[in-house]
Amino acid sequence: MEQGTNRPNGLKFDKSEKQQAFHAQMMADCQAVLKANGVNPIVGGSALLGWRREKDLIPWEGGVVLCVRMHEIKNAQQEKKIYDELIEKGFEITKYFNKKEKWKITAHKKPFNVEIVGFFKNKKNYVRIPNRKRIRTIPKHFLTKPFSEIEIRGVKYRAPLLIDEFLSHLYVNWQIVDRHGLCSEFRNKNYSKLVNEK
Repeated sequence: MEQGTNRPNGLKFDKSEKQQAFHAQMMADCQAVLKANGVNPIVGGSALLGWRREKDLIPWEGGVVLCVRMHEIKNAQQEKKIYDELIEKGFEITKYFNKKEKWKITAHKKPFNVEIVGFFKNKKNYVRIPNRKRIRTIPKHFLTKPFSEIEIRGVKYRAPLLIDEFLSHLYVNWQIVDRHGLCSEFRNKNYSKLVNEK
């Protein structure tokens, strides 16, 4: 869904305190649905970046990411329960891909998103292949025990143990606040690269 800038989840405005609280509650509700169905998500992307820099969600980001390890999705019945319970929580599901390589649920309440994104494990990494041209990899140790625990607006979340190292893997320079560029673009080639790129 386009939201007004060249960032996939970028907003033209800063969220008000009420909107920040609403978006954080969306994230908490998604985590609750996942955990109730045997899936323990790991915070990634802009939510973790915001917590690290500001101890809150990034005000101008309209999307947050919860990472799911695909071995926790056991069967179609479990997946359907997650989908149905998100609907019961009032979410609109704007994207749903159920193939292991690109598994994703985008839970939407206008104008914000929670992206629940699946990664499957190979020998060295957790991997996601969102399309034929691109592959995204996260070194296995980031999504494997032991984890750290962070708190966003009173709710606890699982996060990678080495948060700074993880953010350096995702972002070109996560310490710099870039409101006008692509602050949520995963340009680090360790994370996202062309399938045929060496």
